[in-house]
Amino acid sequence: MVAADHDGDDNSRPQPHTSPARSNPVFLSYRHESDAHRAQVRDLAERLEAAGLTVVLDQFAQERQFRGGGPDEGWPRWSKQQAGNGD
Repeated sequence: MVAADHDGDDNSRPQPHTSPARSNPVFLSYRHESDAHRAQVRDLAERLEAAGLTVVLDQFAQERQFRGGGPDEGWPRWSKQQAGNGD
C-alpha cells in the first residue's frame, strides 16, 4: 500500500474553466410595467456593469447609442436582434 502525500493541494480535482476577460454581453429584457420596475432593472444593469459585465439594455442604448431616440427598426425588433446576438 502506498500512502499519498497530501500538502493541502489536491491537483487531481478538475479546476474551474477560466476564460479570457472578455465575456458575452448580458441582454436584459423586461416588461415595462411601471417607472419603479424600470428603475429596478436599470439598477440591476448598473450593478452588473460595475461588476465588469457588458450589459445590453434598452435604457442604455437609448442614451448611449441612439442619443435619446430609438432604433430605426423600433424597439421590439431591436430587442429580438439583441437577444439573438448571444452565443
